[in-house]
Amino acid sequence: MLGLWLIFMDPPSTPGSANFLTKDFARSDEGLAPTSRDHRRCMLKPLQASSEIDLMREFANPMPVRIILEMLGIPQDLKDTFVEWSRAIAIFEAVQIARGTSPPPRISN
Repeated sequence: MLGLWLIFMDPPSTPGSANFLTKDFARSDEGLAPTSRDHRRCMLKPLQASSEIDLMREFANPMPVRIILEMLGIPQDLKDTFVEWSRAIAIFEAVQIARGTSPPPRISN
């Protein structure tokens, strides 16, 4: 399944798509720094009161989702849905790879 995702395809398989995405992401990235700072502050503030946190669950996993939603113009109130989808896909793929029914993704430079 992951082998069909654009990010796991070798460059010759994706020339048109890669160019399309590169232009859009580069354009979105120009004004992203202030938004990224705002998201970090918003996410880290409630964690400061905790004596113990799961940094991956509370910050590292959801942060990219928030930024991608922002880039795509998707409302942030859907972030929890997207984080859960992302986790479900990762778990599904890990199980498939462990069972040997799905090859590990090839990542090209």
